[in-house]
Amino acid sequence: MHDSSQCEAQAQETAFLVADGVGFSFANGAALFADLSCSIGRRKVGLVGRNGVGKSHLLKLFTGDLAPTHGRVDRLGRIAYLPQNPRPAGDLLIADVLNVAPKITALHAIERGETDAVHFDVLDGDWDIEEQVARLLEDIGLAGLDQSRRFASLSGGEATRVRFAGLLLAKPDVLVLDEPTNNLDAASKDALYRLLQAWRGGALIVSHDRTLLNMLDRICALSTLGMKQYEGNYDHYVAQKAVEEEALRRDFKNAETALNKTKRALQKTKEKHEQRQAKGRKERRGGSQPKVVMNARRERSEGTSAALKKTADRQLSQQKEQLDAARMRVEALETMDVSMVGGAVPNGKMVLHLKDLAFTHPGAVRPLFSGINLTVTGPERVRIKGGNGSGKTTLMRLLEQAAGRDPQVSEATPWQGTLAVGVARVTYLDQHIAVLDAERSILANFRAVQPDMQESEVRWRLAKFLFRGDAAFKKVGVLSGGERLRAAMACLFAHADAPQCLLLDEPTNHLDLDAIQSLETMLRQFRGALVVITHDEPFAAAIGITRVLDLDNPDRS
Repeated sequence: MHDSSQCEAQAQETAFLVADGVGFSFANGAALFADLSCSIGRRKVGLVGRNGVGKSHLLKLFTGDLAPTHGRVDRLGRIAYLPQNPRPAGDLLIADVLNVAPKITALHAIERGETDAVHFDVLDGDWDIEEQVARLLEDIGLAGLDQSRRFASLSGGEATRVRFAGLLLAKPDVLVLDEPTNNLDAASKDALYRLLQAWRGGALIVSHDRTLLNMLDRICALSTLGMKQYEGNYDHYVAQKAVEEEALRRDFKNAETALNKTKRALQKTKEKHEQRQAKGRKERRGGSQPKVVMNARRERSEGTSAALKKTADRQLSQQKEQLDAARMRVEALETMDVSMVGGAVPNGKMVLHLKDLAFTHPGAVRPLFSGINLTVTGPERVRIKGGNGSGKTTLMRLLEQAAGRDPQVSEATPWQGTLAVGVARVTYLDQHIAVLDAERSILANFRAVQPDMQESEVRWRLAKFLFRGDAAFKKVGVLSGGERLRAAMACLFAHADAPQCLLLDEPTNHLDLDAIQSLETMLRQFRGALVVITHDEPFAAAIGITRVLDLDNPDRS
């Protein structure tokens, strides 16, 4: 691991991207980061950090989409950039996004016998451009894709794969990717992983996908304290970071001990000096010494008092600064300390029962899914899998709808087959955490579910979810994904009527790595039933998934 705010390239490595002393501030003067230096060559580098720390802004500084407030960025090679939220493609064709239409047009013109030099310049030696495109489309699982189709007709996963293929066809020196696997299904992710592993150029990738991060050569961690480099993949980074964090906590404890020791020593010195002063005053009153001698002693004593105070103030100030610096470093590591009380479901208790469940969208000819059979009992953990468009989110919404129905009221259902819910409290958390009122503060949302709780306990409970002081007054609408999830969990588990079954739809999609690990900790403690849609394999393993329902192959589930 290398310290300071450096991501040093290896000495023998050619640098294609170099940031030197880069800082960025917003228009209102608020600084996002300062004095960052980083160089990227032919290695694959992951950029990690909490949401809001500036990862996407740093990528945009590298690509030239933003200008640094301080320092400079040198682009010494060809850069290809895939933003997290690309601009809408409008009426562009797939060939336009692949950026091969001009070359293919030039190739066809030459094949027809045209000899205009412009065609040869545009083709630039790529005589096998059509074969390159065909191979790449096959590699990303889109073999035979009609390039004359409108790009907007593709699904989200297909669109990301095509955009990525377009970057590779541009033959850049460095790929700059911002959360490239977000919203991709398992097949799309696997295709992207294969292409990245085969890629021989450099890459700078912002991601919370731990499978992807474990394929990289180096991790750069961005925080409020700067940036540090960790050699090796994500697992190596976690191991090195754990050692570093333990050292920081030890430094904080040592600084605290040293300050208290200094305070005690200074207090003893002060008490001894005050005792000598009291003795001198007593001698002056008794007149046992000549007045001139007593006055001289008093002046020396007063001078000593001033000197002692000055020395004490300096020592205390230095040690307080050391303690504050150590505290700031430790607070940057802070994680949640919560216990997921409530919501426990006894073993054997029927939670959900699906038999021959089918659903067809109104007006559709074919069902979205059919023949779904599943019984969830006790605190089971079930994962719903399937490709994009297989109906995973629709199934979750049907489960939520069934949980909210009054069993005493007979009414038509939007599904066919049996869907029964055996517990009273089922909560569905989508990617946008819609259970919270976005226009109200965290505190107000909490108060809505716990109006009678004492203020001190409210603050204590929110603090355990890292909402301290004024943070509790932040509007939900301005929170990051991780903050929203923490706020929702704080509200949901604030009382005895906590959910007995949680339905989670891609809960890690907009979370940073710290927030994902906090969520894993919470869900491991949860004693209710859990049904989750996720493409995050490490997350699924961490929360202890016990069964899988595959909508693409329901008979095998």
